[in-house]
Amino acid sequence: MEQKNISKSKKPVYKKWWFWVIIAILIIGVGANMGAGEDNTQNNKPTTSQSNDTSKDGDNAEKDEAKQEESQKEEMPILKGSQAYDIILSIEEKTGIEKPETTYNDDGLVWMATNSSYSYTVESNKKHEVAYARFMVLNGGDSAFLGFCASMPYDTAESQKAMDWVNQNVGQETRTTIGDAIFTLTNGNQGPVLTIAAKGYDEYALDKIANAE
Repeated sequence: MEQKNISKSKKPVYKKWWFWVIIAILIIGVGANMGAGEDNTQNNKPTTSQSNDTSKDGDNAEKDEAKQEESQKEEMPILKGSQAYDIILSIEEKTGIEKPETTYNDDGLVWMATNSSYSYTVESNKKHEVAYARFMVLNGGDSAFLGFCASMPYDTAESQKAMDWVNQNVGQETRTTIGDAIFTLTNGNQGPVLTIAAKGYDEYALDKIANAE
């Protein structure tokens, strides 16, 4: 019999079933890795609400700081340990001057009183702690009144030193600092004048005038 060489034709690889199984597995693996990468990226990004909250916290902190600085800048300097009523009652007992007229403002109170011989003005905060006081001797008044007023009490006061300084320098234009107070002697149209002001009061008063304009 005649033998025939029968050659079987091989199928291409892409027609093999196992080829497509491998492709499918690779596709699924790549897709899974891409999905995990996107999740990590989203988790690492701050949410809109978190960003807004952080921004708001920063704005609030800046506003609070600005308010604090403004409050500190405009706060009335005072002589700690002083009380306006102590001065008023002492002067009334010493001179018989009538009760003062009281004016209220945003920062505190102002007391003013006068008679034929003496006049005074006292400015305080709302707790009646003295920031500024002005005492005047009018025609016929005794200049020793100013020495008496200089002895007003406050935490860092040196009453005898202040009284001696005024009595020795009354009639002159001069100034000194005793504790936390600045004492100034001047001469008014009707007689000598003594002012007692807390340190920093002059700058405070100028700022108030500038802001009011």
